[in-house]
Amino acid sequence: MITSIRVLLLACALLLPLCVACVGTVPPAIVPTTAPAATPIPAPTGPSVPEPPADAPTIEIRDGTQGAIAGEVFIGAGNFWEADYVDESGRTQHGLTVGLWITVKDNPSANQTIRVHVGETIIAGAYRVKVLDIQPHQGANPDMPGSSNALVRLAYAPVATPAP
Repeated sequence: MITSIRVLLLACALLLPLCVACVGTVPPAIVPTTAPAATPIPAPTGPSVPEPPADAPTIEIRDGTQGAIAGEVFIGAGNFWEADYVDESGRTQHGLTVGLWITVKDNPSANQTIRVHVGETIIAGAYRVKVLDIQPHQGANPDMPGSSNALVRLAYAPVATPAP
């Protein structure tokens, strides 16, 4: 038994440098180093969504976590990166965007996954939600779970609340 363990340890000691050398030779095309290029998001085709009022409550959602609105709408945030998008005036812009995963309690057909930018207002369940701010990764290692400090700040109001 002890001989088998010694042989296994010796084999590991001999193979480890080969594995480390092999990992260092992976072509860069195989190891992604940046977020994939995004195609521009088309301009909205329907009527624009009215913004929540200026005094609407807000929530902050950190990268990889989830926020809740009144226990009815759950919004996860991730994939913070720069991309082209079409703003509310119909012009193509380039800036920070974030992916939102929206789950509406008791209404699976209202669930959605979307990419948004600052200033955009969307409908999430029975709420109007405006993207107030997107903070990028700052100093943290975005490749390490739990180390991200990116966040998105959202204002929300019920759809039935009159717009200002």
